[in-house]
Amino acid sequence: AVGSLSLLFYVSSIFAGGYQKEFEKLNDENHKLERESNLDKLTGLMNRRGIENYLHRRYREWKLIHSPFTVAVGDVDYFKQINDRFGHDAGDFALSQLGMLMKSMVPEYAMVSRWGGEEFLFAFPLPMEKACEILEKLRSEIEAQQFDYQDKQLKITITVGAAEAAEAESLADLVRLADRRLYLGKRAGRNRIVSKDE
Repeated sequence: AVGSLSLLFYVSSIFAGGYQKEFEKLNDENHKLERESNLDKLTGLMNRRGIENYLHRRYREWKLIHSPFTVAVGDVDYFKQINDRFGHDAGDFALSQLGMLMKSMVPEYAMVSRWGGEEFLFAFPLPMEKACEILEKLRSEIEAQQFDYQDKQLKITITVGAAEAAEAESLADLVRLADRRLYLGKRAGRNRIVSKDE
């Protein structure tokens, strides 16, 4: 009887170990799928869904302890012309190159995402002035780059609107304000950072 119980315990432990490994594997796969669902495949940046949790968390921190928080919305200038002149593959290439450049230039403590189409959203745990210094370096670097696509050279610029948490009544208002300043920049000639209403 003792031998039978030992054998039963041994077999049960093998099954339990097998189930544990399967559970861990399934859990890892779920985490991987979750991460992938928050990424934009074309640019390698976080997608809109992925950055929203970060935005809400940072805005809550601003409300509680007034920790610095700046949001910016950037848009590729004349993107439709790239698509019309060189084709949609060239447009995709431009976005993927911009994604790599943004990842390399935006500090790890900040966030950048593909917000939709040729729009990008930046979130900085910084005052406006410091955030705009980073954005200006990025804007300048993009302007200086020559993106070689097949035998063509693409010149790309971006326009960015920025807003600070203290200027808005809600997170939605904060993003809208940054977006409004982006369009002020478009009307003023593009290829610039706008951080105040004109």
